[in-house]
Amino acid sequence: EIEKLSEQVQSTSAAERSAQLEAEQLQQAQRQLETDCEQLRDRLQSTEQERAKAEKGAHEAKEAQVELQSQVESERKLMLDSKAELEDELSRSRYAESECRRDAEQARQAEIAAEKNAAGLKQSAEDESKQWRADMSALKALLRTSEETETNVRTELTEMEQRWQ
Repeated sequence: EIEKLSEQVQSTSAAERSAQLEAEQLQQAQRQLETDCEQLRDRLQSTEQERAKAEKGAHEAKEAQVELQSQVESERKLMLDSKAELEDELSRSRYAESECRRDAEQARQAEIAAEKNAAGLKQSAEDESKQWRADMSALKALLRTSEETETNVRTELTEMEQRWQ
């Protein structure tokens, strides 16, 4: 019986040691679990902060896109307005050119008429001829200016179209 009791004591001591070992292992596992949970909480918080930053960045990007789109539309409107103004100026220039050509033709016709009457009105014809030449020079200068204006307007239109594209 003593042997039995001795075996039971040994068995109980071994069971107690085993239970103590299991308790220590459980405590260690619990500490490890608490550490893992804390790390997980930190990662979750960091992820939430990154998500908030990403949402803020996306919002700012969207605002910037809207602003840029507004600027593009404003620039487009200005370009269209400028194009319309240049087309109007080109039209006026073409009209002025046609007026100059008409005036030049009228002046040429006047010169022809003056030459026909030159026999009897030599002095008068010479005076008219001088005036006509002055008018013709002015008209030619005006025509050159008109042609230069048309060339400049065409160049500006071409440049605007190239920038627009």
